[in-house]
Amino acid sequence: MIGAFPDLYPDEMLVSGWARYEAWVCYPNRRALLDELFGNATAPVAFDIPGRLGHFVAALPLEHSAASVEKLLAEHTLFPYYAAFLPQAQQEAVSKRLRNEPGGRLYDQLGLGGRRLLQLPQSWRYCPICVAADRATFGEAYWHRIHQAAGVEVCPHHAVWLKTSEIPMWMVPGAVTFPTAESIVDDSDVRAVNLSRPAEGQLLRLARAVLWLLEHPGLNAEAFQLKPRATLWLADRALSTYSGNLKQSQIADAFMEIYPNDTLAQVSCVLDGSNGRT
Repeated sequence: MIGAFPDLYPDEMLVSGWARYEAWVCYPNRRALLDELFGNATAPVAFDIPGRLGHFVAALPLEHSAASVEKLLAEHTLFPYYAAFLPQAQQEAVSKRLRNEPGGRLYDQLGLGGRRLLQLPQSWRYCPICVAADRATFGEAYWHRIHQAAGVEVCPHHAVWLKTSEIPMWMVPGAVTFPTAESIVDDSDVRAVNLSRPAEGQLLRLARAVLWLLEHPGLNAEAFQLKPRATLWLADRALSTYSGNLKQSQIADAFMEIYPNDTLAQVSCVLDGSNGRT
């Protein structure tokens, strides 16, 4: 049983809360922390969608504001970003498995193709203006989930480039702590997005679109009517048939007219226009 656990801040990654908890309690090593959080001293941790949340929630004080797996997934992980494009039944199946299984095993079920194909950030990132604001409001900085999302290179709130820390986003063998943002980040060297450059403006729009998805965790493919709307939109532009047969090379070319490869390179998603592959 966890006697006390810090309240999670708005948009704080759950792993960031664990880091602040570890700093409170001063565990002698990571194995002791993992045993407390997950009941397993060798548990792997996927920082974007951590699993084994059932054990963690059961160990929290009953009155804690985060004592719900659903609330943690919706407000403190990247699950809403990944799950928005899945059917509701598949979302619910993955959510149930995250109660007891490591999150890293479920990338395929989320349609991400495994970590090798998903171009996730390799290190924790932060916005220096958010750092200053968090310190003024909460007395400390923390890791925001929007800044860790694949495809987000700029802060959607402040239109500045994110800074990259030296802390890897994935658990490194032999590492013994979850580092707090407060111990790592700074609020200097702010670099604003140059909106006169189309590529930078597109990156800002993309970041704000991802933020919108994170702030609307109840979405799913059926709610979007994703498949029928996409099929109709593409067919009206002669990029597919009305029965849904896609013209992949034409779709890739049309996509690259809006998002050229100099923009896509910023998010590690360069396309080959001839076959529509990354």
